[in-house]
Amino acid sequence: MRKYISVKEFQQLHPAQIQCATDKFYTQLANTICSFFEDAHLGFYRDEIKQIGTAIALWLEDMASGTHQWEVFEKLYKQQYHRELPFFDHADSDSWPILQLQFIVWHSVQSTTDERVFNPENPAIHQIAQDLFHYFMQQGYYDDGVLPANQELADFLFCEETQTDFFEVKKVLIWLAFDSYFGHWDATYLDINSLQVHEYCSFHEGLQPHPALYGLRSEYCITRRCWPLSLYAKDIYAEMIRIEMDDDNDSYAQAIADIQSKQYSLNRQLSSNKDEIILEDYTGETFKVIRDSFSNTNNINSCRYMLGGFAKFNNQWNANGFGSWLKDISPKEWEDCCQEQIFSEDKESNEIILERLGGKQLHFVKDVNELIQWHQQHLGIKNLNHSDFAEHFDDTPLVIFVPQYGGMSIYNIAMAICAPDNPYYDKECAKEDSLWLLADPDQCSPEMLQYLLDHNMLPDAAMTSLRGEEYGRQQVQGNIHFLARCLRRDL
Repeated sequence: MRKYISVKEFQQLHPAQIQCATDKFYTQLANTICSFFEDAHLGFYRDEIKQIGTAIALWLEDMASGTHQWEVFEKLYKQQYHRELPFFDHADSDSWPILQLQFIVWHSVQSTTDERVFNPENPAIHQIAQDLFHYFMQQGYYDDGVLPANQELADFLFCEETQTDFFEVKKVLIWLAFDSYFGHWDATYLDINSLQVHEYCSFHEGLQPHPALYGLRSEYCITRRCWPLSLYAKDIYAEMIRIEMDDDNDSYAQAIADIQSKQYSLNRQLSSNKDEIILEDYTGETFKVIRDSFSNTNNINSCRYMLGGFAKFNNQWNANGFGSWLKDISPKEWEDCCQEQIFSEDKESNEIILERLGGKQLHFVKDVNELIQWHQQHLGIKNLNHSDFAEHFDDTPLVIFVPQYGGMSIYNIAMAICAPDNPYYDKECAKEDSLWLLADPDQCSPEMLQYLLDHNMLPDAAMTSLRGEEYGRQQVQGNIHFLARCLRRDL
């Protein structure tokens, strides 16, 4: 058998990298699935095949082990969209397992790239889903008890010791957000690349890549969305527990869903004792942190300032991720840092500006020169010149978005937006370009995309389909909100 993933690598895709009796079986299954993709000659690189095959094996492990990941997705998708599954209608009970598998194949394939959006009904995806389904049927994997249950994983997820300890809970959240078959998603802002780790290490002198990665994952698993429905990992885990316990009011699940966070920032120590440390954040709020939640408390007595993030679980604040204790900060530097942090988060109301603009949030201009004139006419901003914008925009139509709160944004995607007052809309251009608004966070802000979706301004976004252009358009339009959440994961 060709080897794409080792048992050790497969173990790393479990929370806390726990070793399970079924690891060898599912590693072999992942390698078998990978061979299907390689033999199909679909043009994927070896690392991409490894990611796809492993994700499908993890899905089968979930289905056999009662860890409820797929059940959470199905339940919450149906609640939100009143359908059984994206893209596919539940025709009959015989076809349903194939459609589920085809969706998982599509999601696993799509997770490998940010350069194209695959059609879930792509003939190659359909065929390999069919081939895998027939293989699974031959092996008896759809019969009860044939696929081995990963009891160690289920026990870890649903035991009281895990659900009541913040650091054990965080292991689960990191796993759900990054390493589960729905969490691993390269084409998203949640993905942590080597450059981010390098910058994090450079900022904290002497910090090594592994703890830097842990620090970033610790923050992101709580503050950023993940999974196809763009959910917080804490809400996913809470729902898994509710399904396991068959109790929508489970107290442990609710405590996990109620986790709060303080973002990575500078804090001032006010006092400490053997049990807790009292800190003041940049807003002036004081909070008590469990002393034992810090990985290193050697410098607490000699350092007055702490750079780090925190999470509140069961009404107690814990240090979260990597932190640094600092000595040499003057009162003036502390005040400047607080003001800078407040300014960076200050999303002032644009009520006055929007009133001046007649309440319109979208504005379209022909090119950079008209953009300068717009700023002068509507905002009274003068002394702008072409060079202020030329490096960011070529001479194509631009759209200006004014949110209810926060700064305005400018994008060169005007030709893809179907608005009554947009003279630059190009239907042919929009067929492809508006699809990328659903997939690429760099194309427009989450607030702007939500506005476009709410006002049906991407009506011609379409996928390539062998069943015709109109069918490809219907595929996108019938699933447009889900696609935006799944592909971007920031709505």
